[in-house]
Amino acid sequence: MQSWTKTTLTLAALFLAPASLMAKSNIANLARQCNSEGKQKACSELARIAVEDKNYTVRREAVENLADQAVLAKIALADTNIEVQNAAVSRLTDQTLLARVAVEGNVASLRSAALQKITDSSLRAKVAAEDDKRSQVRAVVLKYLAENATSLPGWTLAGADTTIGKEIINFEQGRATLTAQVVFTGGSGAGIHFSNGATAYFGATIGSTPETGIPMYGVIVYHVTGATYMMMPQEFSLSLEKGAWTITAMSPPKLTSPPFTPL
Repeated sequence: MQSWTKTTLTLAALFLAPASLMAKSNIANLARQCNSEGKQKACSELARIAVEDKNYTVRREAVENLADQAVLAKIALADTNIEVQNAAVSRLTDQTLLARVAVEGNVASLRSAALQKITDSSLRAKVAAEDDKRSQVRAVVLKYLAENATSLPGWTLAGADTTIGKEIINFEQGRATLTAQVVFTGGSGAGIHFSNGATAYFGATIGSTPETGIPMYGVIVYHVTGATYMMMPQEFSLSLEKGAWTITAMSPPKLTSPPFTPL
């Protein structure tokens, strides 16, 4: 059985590797035709791959060779992979588009990276003003967590480590969706833990271990320098009602202490 599994994995690797290499070779050719020879058809195909390819490593490779500022901004705001988004921001030079990403980016590190590239002082001031508006929405979620999450038996909310992960805020419609990475310390826990102290980012309900990429759902427990931490992804929906942001839904519906056994 073990031999059969190794053979299957080897054949799979041999089958997939050439496809990836071919895709990257194609991107290199398209980049040369687009950037050096000015062929618009090649530029359009390169942009299409950067936006639509199902393999994020291929999208990232295309982005790293892309110069179209409008497409790069679109990718920075809409791609589902943070590596691809970061690659797009690194290629952005248009100050107005960087300001848009600094305001509308759905991850804090992405907004920060875009802001660092803005040299126009008036645009930086506008970004700061917009961020103040968005911080009011974040404050509602963080306040809720501070008041409610500490009730978990045996766990203490690690306020400094609890952060807003992804956020989508539409001020015109008065709607927002924020994902908080809720971190606790102390308590008892076994579950899933990483002895190497790795701290991984997880989406609302799904992520993958740094070592294997195997999908994990729900609560993640990890062990760092003798202390136990629990990270619980929590998604919040909010609406603007009578001038104030209010939480209208949560997923999971409430924070609960899972049945862990001591380490």
